[in-house]
Amino acid sequence: MGEDKKADKKSKRIVPKAPVQMIVSREYVGTQTVTEAFIPIISEDIRKKIAEGDTFDKEGLSA
Repeated sequence: MGEDKKADKKSKRIVPKAPVQMIVSREYVGTQTVTEAFIPIISEDIRKKIAEGDTFDKEGLSA
């Protein structure tokens, strides 16, 4: 009987979930494919990553 209690405890153990990898901040409605929907998001993320090291704002003035 002691073995059954141990098995129950193991099955009820809370396992931490993996962290969220990406949060989609836009909603697409219509006939877009998944690829068509994610290309603008991915390209924006790449642009932001490249721009992190820039010292100029969008108007070209020094920050």
